[in-house]
Amino acid sequence: MAQDTPPSSRKKHSRFVAAAWAIFGGGFGCHRFYLRQPLWALLYILVSCVGAYLLVKACCALSPNDLINMLSTNRLPDSVTKSRDYVVSMYLMGIPMIVGIVEGIIYLLTPKEKFDKRYNP
Repeated sequence: MAQDTPPSSRKKHSRFVAAAWAIFGGGFGCHRFYLRQPLWALLYILVSCVGAYLLVKACCALSPNDLINMLSTNRLPDSVTKSRDYVVSMYLMGIPMIVGIVEGIIYLLTPKEKFDKRYNP
């Protein structure tokens, strides 16, 4: 049904809503879904999920004693924080979040006419 709607009657994207999605949900590509860019959104999700997988993998290598120490001190053991999987996971989960925040700021600083020209054809 939505495919039959003529382009002129489609709802316009708000740059403030896009910025809010980018700042608060940018790590998962929420703003890209909002701006109808599903391939970019899926890339954000993929990168974040691979990072989460590596984090879980690094934590699953803990011994029972390490788990008890981690729960009692609220701190990851050095064996986890120095593992390659943990370091890579922090980059893979952090980069989309930082990029989302930067894109949100860019949306807010972009003049309305330029934003509309790009995202509201």
